[in-house]
Amino acid sequence: MTMKTYTHILLAISTAFICSCSSFLDVKPKGKVIPKSDEEYLSVLNNMLYQVETYDFGEGTILPGPSELAEFEAISDNLDANLEDYMGDEKSGLPLYQGSQINRRQSMWKNHYEYIRNCNIILEAVQDRDSELSKKMTAACLAIKGICYYNLMRSFCEPYIPETANDTPGLPLVKTFDIEERPQRSSLKETGEYICSLLNKSISMKLESEDYIFTGDVTSAFLAKTLFWMQDWDGVIGICPGLLDKYPLTDRAAYVNMIQELNKKQGEIIVKSYTGGSETNYYYTNAKKAAGRRPINKTFIDLFGDNPEKDIRYQVIVGNRRMNKKKLCGRVRSSEICLMLAEAYAHQGNDSQALKYLNRLRSNRIEDVTPFTSDNLPAIGKRLISENARGVELTPLMSAIFDERRKELFMEGDRWYELKRNGRPQMYVISNTRKYTTYKYLYTFPINRNDVELGGLIQNDGYKY
Repeated sequence: MTMKTYTHILLAISTAFICSCSSFLDVKPKGKVIPKSDEEYLSVLNNMLYQVETYDFGEGTILPGPSELAEFEAISDNLDANLEDYMGDEKSGLPLYQGSQINRRQSMWKNHYEYIRNCNIILEAVQDRDSELSKKMTAACLAIKGICYYNLMRSFCEPYIPETANDTPGLPLVKTFDIEERPQRSSLKETGEYICSLLNKSISMKLESEDYIFTGDVTSAFLAKTLFWMQDWDGVIGICPGLLDKYPLTDRAAYVNMIQELNKKQGEIIVKSYTGGSETNYYYTNAKKAAGRRPINKTFIDLFGDNPEKDIRYQVIVGNRRMNKKKLCGRVRSSEICLMLAEAYAHQGNDSQALKYLNRLRSNRIEDVTPFTSDNLPAIGKRLISENARGVELTPLMSAIFDERRKELFMEGDRWYELKRNGRPQMYVISNTRKYTTYKYLYTFPINRNDVELGGLIQNDGYKY
C-alpha cells in the first residue's frame, strides 16, 4: 500500500482567511464599533499581545501556549507513548501521534489567519500616520504578521529546499484586508521571501518598547529562524552573532532559575510567552499535568551519557519515573541562536566555527566538560534522524549538534520541526495492541477544509475530503 493510500478525512471548521470582519468587531471593548483612532486600533493589537502574555483561552498563536508545547512533544520522539499502557489511571491524555491531531490543526490555520487579518486591518489604517503610536503599532503588526506566516510555513508547507522552493506550494499571501479576495497558494519561495520582507521592514522601524513584545531584537531572532528554515546559511551567520553578543548564554548557576521562571523574561531569553500567566491557570495546570504523565523517551535520556547529573539540563528535565519537570513556556533563547550558528557553519564546511559555537553551549551546560574536537566527536549511534536538511547522511559533527539541540530545546516545541526539517523519518507507537504510524506526509499539516472547498486551494498531499 502506498503512502498516499493512508489518507485522512477532515472535519469542516469555519473558514480562516475568507471571512467577514465580524470576529474582528467582537474584540472591541465598547461594542461592535469600527475603530478610527490610534487608541482604538491599539486595543485590537493589545488583544493579540494579551494572548501571548496569558493564554486565557488556552491557545497560543504567535508563540505556542502550554497545551501546544505538550502536544508537539507528544507527537515527536521526545516522550514515549508506548509506556502509557502501563501507567494505570495516570495516563496523560496527550495525543498518541500526529494522525489524531489533523482536525485540530485546522484551528491552527484558522487562528493564524485571523491574526493576519487583524494585522492587515490595523496596518491599512495606521501605517501612513505620523504619530509615534501608529509607528509602534505598524512595527509590531508587521512582526506579528511575519511570525504568523513563519509558523504557518513550517506547519502547512513541505520542508524548504532552496533548489525546489519555486515549484513547491507555499501559503496564500493575504496582503490586504479584502473579504472578497480569494488568494491562491503562492510558491514556497515567494512565501519565504514575503516573510523576510515583513520582518525586515519591522526591524527597520527600530521598535524598542517591550510593551509591544515584538521589538527589533525579537523580530531579528525570528528573521534568523526563518532564514535557518530556508537554509540561507549566510543570512543566519549575518544575524546571529550580534544577538548572541547582546543575549549571552546563561551559565549553569543561573540556568535553573531562568528555565523554571514562569513569568519573568531573564537571562538569555529574547522573548517568552506567559509573562502574565499563573501557575493555577486551568490550561497551564492541565498541560503541565499531562506533560508529567508521559515518560520521557529512553533515546532522549541516553543522550546525557553515563554521568547525566553533570548536565544541568538533565537535572531540570528528568524527574521520578522519567517524568518531565521542565516548565512549559513558549520562548526564543540565545542557546537556539548559538546552535543555529553551529549548524550553519557545519553546512558550509567550516567545522572549526561550528565546533566553536557547539562547545560554547556545552561549556555553559555540562560540568567539567571536555570540548569537542574533530578527533573526539562521539560516534553516530542509533538515531531517528539519519540525514540533515540537505538530505545528506549525518556526520559526527552534525549528529552532535542535533543531540545538543534536542537536549537544549526539550519541551519548547522544537523537536517535531527538527524531525520534519531533517528527513521526516517514519515512526510509530503501539498502544492497546494497535500500531499508529507517523507517515512522511503527516509532518505537513492539512489546509483548512473550508478554505480548500470555498477558496479553491490545493490541499497538501496525503489528505482528501
